[in-house]
Amino acid sequence: MKTKIVLILSLTILLLASSCQNKEKREAKKIVTEWVGKKIQIPENIQFSVFGKDTTCPDLLKKPYKILLYVDSIGCLSCRLKLLDWKLLMKEVDSIAPRKVGFIYIFQPKRKKELQLLLRQNLLNYPVIIDPTDIINKENHFPNELLYQCFLLDGNNKVLMVGNPVHNPQIWDLYKAQITGKSNKEKRLLTSIQTSSTDLDFGKIKVNKKSTIRIKLTNTGNNP
Repeated sequence: MKTKIVLILSLTILLLASSCQNKEKREAKKIVTEWVGKKIQIPENIQFSVFGKDTTCPDLLKKPYKILLYVDSIGCLSCRLKLLDWKLLMKEVDSIAPRKVGFIYIFQPKRKKELQLLLRQNLLNYPVIIDPTDIINKENHFPNELLYQCFLLDGNNKVLMVGNPVHNPQIWDLYKAQITGKSNKEKRLLTSIQTSSTDLDFGKIKVNKKSTIRIKLTNTGNNP
């Protein structure tokens, strides 16, 4: 119980580092508290595929640790996937914890062909789950926010941590510490920023032409 409390506090603090809204803080704390220790249900007959071709991955689901990423059909699919960043992260995992971590990518695309094209363009020749009917999400009711749709699981699919390591390097540090059993001694100074605008309108952009907008970023925190 003590370990779970420490994990919840650590994750909550990191998830809040980029937020100054009380509502968002309460939401982050609620999500972390709700999900840590919860078992994610993955159907035994779920189908994996590589570049559109069906495959089986019994060993993947038996790994001591698994990183599960769920991506729904809302918004820009390429922006939400960040496949190149995930490939770098997978390469790092292979070096620090070989054969110890499996990646479970669950995609619920609105346009299946668009997803398959992105996978090919980014050369992600790794088994993924394409779930157009959203069966796994309906079974588990994943959080709606992108930042909370990623989980570190143990061998029994119980959630150890919540947070997307691609979007938050500090979350990745926690993931690695759990996976390797080594705490990250590197100290990171967190701060907060405020922007002059959150909506950017580039207008009409001509082919092969650059369009530039300037916005002001202000450090409103206490660290660089």
